[in-house]
Amino acid sequence: SGTKIAAGTTISTNITSNQVWVGPGAESCCACDASNTIFIQGTVFVQPGVTLTVNKGTCIKEKKRTSVSDPPSVLVVQPGAQILAVGEATCPIVITSDQPAGSRAPGDHGGLVLNGTAPVNCPGGTCQAEGLASDPFGGNSPNDSSGILKFVRIEFSGIEVSTDNELNIFTQNGVGRSTSIDHIQANVGFDDCVEWFGGTVNEK
Repeated sequence: SGTKIAAGTTISTNITSNQVWVGPGAESCCACDASNTIFIQGTVFVQPGVTLTVNKGTCIKEKKRTSVSDPPSVLVVQPGAQILAVGEATCPIVITSDQPAGSRAPGDHGGLVLNGTAPVNCPGGTCQAEGLASDPFGGNSPNDSSGILKFVRIEFSGIEVSTDNELNIFTQNGVGRSTSIDHIQANVGFDDCVEWFGGTVNEK
């Protein structure tokens, strides 16, 4: 449950209360068009205590980074927040570039980052998220849940912020074993398709 966000909306600030994406059209499983698309501009954090629900068939288009001085467009689920993104085999959720089909390229945007509170191997028990400024993750909760991801495709993402400091296509930081992840495709990216930093998540 939460505030239903209409198709065509651009999200450019942190998500501080429960939201449901997207408006009319998502249930029809149409292509990424005006009826089922949400745009991400800049680094958007789903804040602790907040649940973001993404309906099947939703298309999330992250704005292309056009200058190294621009913050990357990326969706980041913070420790204590959850994303419920349950697609279907014939009606997946797609996270892609906002560029026209045929003009999308690896590294257009930052993809998806999950930050949890499961154990990590860093001094003091917390780490700093790669590719993000001042964004800690990890803790002492091996059974932590960052939500559910099923039949989700992430494509044309992965950004090198600086040397050896990259956003991947799908980054999992300290994600706990109560998180449910299966049938995920990470495709046509600049950096790693899927990268784990600590955590206890068991996925397929």
